[in-house]
Amino acid sequence: MFASMYTRRNLRLVVVALILAWALWQRYGSATHSAPAPKVIHHAVTEPRVLVRGGVRLRECDLPATSVPFPPVAAYCATVDVPENRAEPHGRQVHLNVAIVPSSAEHPARDAVTFLDGGPGGAAVADYPLVAHQFAPLLKTRDVVLIDQRGTGHSNGFECSPGKEPSTEARVRACAVEVARQADPRHYATDDATADIEDVRRRLGYPQLTVIGVSYGTRVAQVYARHYPAAVRALVLDSPVPNALTLGQEHARNLENTLQTRFKACVADSACKARFGDPYTTLQTLLQRLDGHPIDVTITDPVTHGSRREHLTRAGLASLVRFYAYSPITTALLPLTLDEAKAGHYDPLLGQLLLVQSDLSTRLDGPMELSVLCTEDAPLLRVQADDADTVLGTGFVLEAQTACANWPHRSMPGGFHDPLTGPVPTLLLSGEWDPVTPPRYAEEIARHLQHARVLTLPGQGHSVMGIGCAADVVARFVEHLDFEHLDAECLARERATPFFVGYAGATP
Repeated sequence: MFASMYTRRNLRLVVVALILAWALWQRYGSATHSAPAPKVIHHAVTEPRVLVRGGVRLRECDLPATSVPFPPVAAYCATVDVPENRAEPHGRQVHLNVAIVPSSAEHPARDAVTFLDGGPGGAAVADYPLVAHQFAPLLKTRDVVLIDQRGTGHSNGFECSPGKEPSTEARVRACAVEVARQADPRHYATDDATADIEDVRRRLGYPQLTVIGVSYGTRVAQVYARHYPAAVRALVLDSPVPNALTLGQEHARNLENTLQTRFKACVADSACKARFGDPYTTLQTLLQRLDGHPIDVTITDPVTHGSRREHLTRAGLASLVRFYAYSPITTALLPLTLDEAKAGHYDPLLGQLLLVQSDLSTRLDGPMELSVLCTEDAPLLRVQADDADTVLGTGFVLEAQTACANWPHRSMPGGFHDPLTGPVPTLLLSGEWDPVTPPRYAEEIARHLQHARVLTLPGQGHSVMGIGCAADVVARFVEHLDFEHLDAECLARERATPFFVGYAGATP
């Protein structure tokens, strides 16, 4: 519902962008070619193997990629039971979905790496196939441990039926009733998740973890390191959020800064300016056109391929712009998409919006996000008058306050928003044009730590560990924990994707 920050949306958006560019090029006169029929591969049925870590027996399994055509990842899976309410250890249990991708080393390091997904609402086990290439260098020496955070994926993942109630209050109340059949939402916030991580670590027998978090997962990583410092060997924080930050408070302003800066780059480029003029002005024109006056559009549904009638609203346009700003590839499509809409061709824009909405509906657990937001952030959210004139406006804050007045949650833990301090070695990665966790956030976190280094990737957006040589840099850090000799010069070669000035891409 509120989708504050999410990790692996970027990769799916890149796939969407490339598909869309190809489809638009096809629409304007290219020859089409039929794809060859897929080969059918038959696999022999064998008994699953078993991996033992600590006191846990894990059975061989495959982790499928459910939203992009990536191959499954071979792993070992198990369920680890933990109390839903730790004040009632013998009460209802949460069956945590746990997977291990074992190291290829003959004698792996005793410690392991764990990946903390973003969101709130991302499920690490489900999303791992999308980022497996980023962890490949780490697997040369260490196991990778994956845990679906409680309330996501197969760890008692929250689900609510699509609401038809006329108001946010009614929809949230109805969802709360539905979730209450399987869970108490008051026990699905960050502190609960960090206690789960520690339970899993102990049961698997790893003396320490190197924790790699992305986006909201960096909050979980910092809270875990604060509660269990002896269990943490090192931290890698990709697109980090400071503990002191109230999630959502700066969304509107951060996005506005990124859009204005990136669209100024289009104006400064002769080919982009000649084709589109000022994309920011075009965006403002479209927002005003749609303000209170949705436009009906008949399009071919990009998911079902059937014809459907849809409303394009101001909120829908703002949502698309926001999520496309996460990745430099999809940002490069925005001037072209906005220019098409300005000319009355709304189907490309609406088609992209439906793809993004479909992706969000299948990959995020909105109810679980409410448990985090309402416990940890909503009490501190304040409407900022200056946000009213931004693309996002004040809607996020107002909706969050309304939703949390109707969602079961507990009080914020004492000291929750205190910064992480101490000697834990910490590598922080940021994208120069990240619209939700800008590089200044990484610098703020590093100021409170004794051993930290910030690396900013030029021209990049949100979630950057998979960009260029970043995964190799991370692997070298994890192996040696040596900032003095950590060579990260290769990251300086990264650049923003050139703007699409036509359906075949940028100018030569």
